[in-house]
Amino acid sequence: MAVVIVPFGARTMVRNMIYQSPVSVWSNTVAVAPHNPRAYVNLAYYLEGSDLDRALATYRQAIAVDPDFSAAYCNEGDVLALKKNDLDAAMATYREGLAASSEAAMSIFAAGSCSRSWVNTARRQAISVR
Repeated sequence: MAVVIVPFGARTMVRNMIYQSPVSVWSNTVAVAPHNPRAYVNLAYYLEGSDLDRALATYRQAIAVDPDFSAAYCNEGDVLALKKNDLDAAMATYREGLAASSEAAMSIFAAGSCSRSWVNTARRQAISVR
């Protein structure tokens, strides 16, 4: 009986360590399935709360794995626009997604949102100069 219980107990302990946080779950998923762009995107999403630069690099890894995966472009652009306040880089990312992805609808929507944000930011800056 102990021969069966000990190995399963050890596996349960390892699995419990992996499930301590979303970042550790998705880091493990990326390690197990390195050719899955969705795993990178999910990891990057959870990294946004603690390490934006690592999140952006992880979105780039998703794009390297699958250049047609539009969610990576959209999420990277959103981080650049909304959290880094770099609207020019965000627009460049959305445009890159439009050029590379056959799933262009998400990138078109994101680019439009970014354009509105850029215009609103420009307006606020112009008003503050007055």
